[in-house]
Amino acid sequence: LSQDTMVLENVPQILDVRLMSDIIRDLGGDVTVEGHKVTINTADVKSGELNAELVAKMRASFLFIIPLLHRFGKVVFPHPGGDSIGRRPIDMTLDFLLAMGAEIKTKPYSYEVKSKKRLKGINYTFKWVTHTGTEAIIMAAVLAEGETIIKNAAMEPEVVALAEYLNKAGARIKGAGTPTIVIEGVETLGGGICAIIPDRIEVGTYAILGALCGDPVTVTNCRPDHLDVLWKYFDLMGIKYELGESSVKVWKSLPCKTEQIKTHEYPWFITDIQPPMTLLLTQAEGLGIMHETIYDGRLFFTDLLNKMGADIIM
Repeated sequence: LSQDTMVLENVPQILDVRLMSDIIRDLGGDVTVEGHKVTINTADVKSGELNAELVAKMRASFLFIIPLLHRFGKVVFPHPGGDSIGRRPIDMTLDFLLAMGAEIKTKPYSYEVKSKKRLKGINYTFKWVTHTGTEAIIMAAVLAEGETIIKNAAMEPEVVALAEYLNKAGARIKGAGTPTIVIEGVETLGGGICAIIPDRIEVGTYAILGALCGDPVTVTNCRPDHLDVLWKYFDLMGIKYELGESSVKVWKSLPCKTEQIKTHEYPWFITDIQPPMTLLLTQAEGLGIMHETIYDGRLFFTDLLNKMGADIIM
């Protein structure tokens, strides 16, 4: 989105980050990694054609479509990879790009997206809440012509963090963290420094582990306020924990009470920590219910828990 240098801090050293860096380098950009600090400059990127082999390794690679479309007016993009819960479509991203004036050709193994002129601002309503789709349309709208109003937008902390960084880089975004986001397009964006927020899914996973373990588990450098619904369930189930400003300590709390839990988009109980919570329910007293409303594939692991002695009916 910018030809200026961008510095990312607090970056996790994980495979997806390495893959994203490899895609940028393959396009001609410069990426330097020093521990948890990543410096990126894409001024020398010369093409909007993405490497099929790299893109096939991760679904989030489709986020490159919009920045490259802004830069070159054309992107050739293979279908992004899937993950362990299956291949997920990018139909909503293609839908809003069409509405913003892009032309899209769908081929057997790729997409070709063109925009002969600057994307135009639109009033767009998502058919259902989409986390990554919301981030994608924000990136489309910040450099589009005119105003974009996004309705039924995702409210995750990562969406807010993206908007805050883009605003520091010169964007005009209001309402991130609410169901309606209003964006006034600008001509250019700068670079700058962006500190990556703590991973709430990891925090929740370790907190649940603490309720199951022997010794207390303390998670530091986190944002407990990003997991308010999890702490509500801990209260209902009788799990002992203590929240600090940037930490959470959890004690083994078995046997605990069981609960009925339904996954939902943020700020409700998030689907990503459903599997460890389902494991916790196997150690609770009584009949618990886990209702997965986002991805049914995220319940298939329960067969393996049954082989280990759990009593789960799907």
